[in-house]
Amino acid sequence: SFELNPSNDKYYFQYGLSLYRNQKFNEAIVALNIAKQNETYKSESNYYIGLSQYYLKEYEQALSVFADIKSIKDEKLSPLASFYSGLVYYDQQEYEKSKAEFEVVLD
Repeated sequence: SFELNPSNDKYYFQYGLSLYRNQKFNEAIVALNIAKQNETYKSESNYYIGLSQYYLKEYEQALSVFADIKSIKDEKLSPLASFYSGLVYYDQQEYEKSKAEFEVVLD
């Protein structure tokens, strides 16, 4: 679809989601970076980029993306970003930071 209409960023977003769901995280990051150039898909694209980086164990990059998402205070995505930030800290055995992130989710 995006080859027929390359100016439509929705195709890249949907393609990126498909790649993410099929655990092709590196390819998903590329497609979602293209999609996030459109403001409509920027927050969700960033969220799935962060998730892809989390599953690739690129923890510092994932934390950076999740921090950006938390800063926009999106009602749906900010708590999810806090939850996955907590998982990153937990995986790194930084339990106090992990606890703080999980408390945000519970609040």
